[in-house]
Amino acid sequence: MRLTPGGVRELHWHATAEWAIMPTGKARITNIDDHGRMFVADVGVGDLWFSLRASCTQVDCAPCIGTRTRTNGNTTSAGRAE
Repeated sequence: MRLTPGGVRELHWHATAEWAIMPTGKARITNIDDHGRMFVADVGVGDLWFSLRASCTQVDCAPCIGTRTRTNGNTTSAGRAE
């Protein structure tokens, strides 16, 4: 995915768990799990985060590149945020 400075990746559902790393830039991650518990984290270069299966996540991005990896059986996908 590509985000401009100040861009937002809308709240979205995770059918599978997802690891992510921020190789450059910074972002604010908001995550809500299936029990209604929420966390907000500011991430920067080299930071990792994990979204549980059945959670919702939103990403607010300053100029950044974020790489995420999902595993669903034998499937792995990666994305970018700029």
